[in-house]
Amino acid sequence: MATIPMSRRALTAARAWHVVAAVAALEAVAACSLDVGYLQETTGPDGGGLSDATAPRLDAAPDHSTTDLPDATGGGADVTTDPLDAAAEASPPPPPQPDCGAGLPAGNIIQNGGFECGRAPWYSWSGIINTTTALAHTGTTCVVVTDRTQTTPAGATYLGPVQDISAVMVPGHDYGAIAWATVGMPSDGGAPTPQPVDMTLKYECVPEAGVAPAATYYQIGAVAGVVPGTWTQVTGTFTAPACALLAPTVEVYVEGPDPDLDLYVDDVVVE
Repeated sequence: MATIPMSRRALTAARAWHVVAAVAALEAVAACSLDVGYLQETTGPDGGGLSDATAPRLDAAPDHSTTDLPDATGGGADVTTDPLDAAAEASPPPPPQPDCGAGLPAGNIIQNGGFECGRAPWYSWSGIINTTTALAHTGTTCVVVTDRTQTTPAGATYLGPVQDISAVMVPGHDYGAIAWATVGMPSDGGAPTPQPVDMTLKYECVPEAGVAPAATYYQIGAVAGVVPGTWTQVTGTFTAPACALLAPTVEVYVEGPDPDLDLYVDDVVVE
């Protein structure tokens, strides 16, 4: 067979192909060398391989769980859920807050009449007013006014819990009122005696010309013989003042027992 001589262009192309093949072979050898080096680095001093606990892990990524959720196209979308977020979502809800009007009529214009939400907005003109869980008519707390002797005259029987209802009352409207009350034992250790307890309304109208201003006191209800330690209901009715008030103040309060006795009140309703 006769040999056909190659053109110069064909010869150049053949040589280029051999060069490319040689470079590819060298890159394969280099890759194998890198793998061997990696194995040598993970070989222990005794020639054995490192354990799984000490060998480098390329897949040691944080553990996250994924959930397939439908996306806008109807397919699945991977949503990553962090375990810490899941733990936070599983935390118990905060404890429920007390209902300040629990057990009392919905139309009651007295705020916190059962004293389950603390003392406010009740106050006292003197003495010390606090809530207590030691003696409640219903629920867990009631109000108690102590140190009722600090105001003169010595017979200051009017000291008790007070609330201003001027912002919520309707002038000229008829209201029914209820309060539960009891008294404490004598501080001197003497025998307890039945005590009077009243529920009173106080307000002051703008006086006519030439007339001195004076407060008006209206007795809503009264009980003559409240036994210490025994809850007794005081009830009555009144008509809200329709006059122009000298000050925007109409107060309801409970009073009556001897000044040296603590006065306990609970479940006050005006509706």
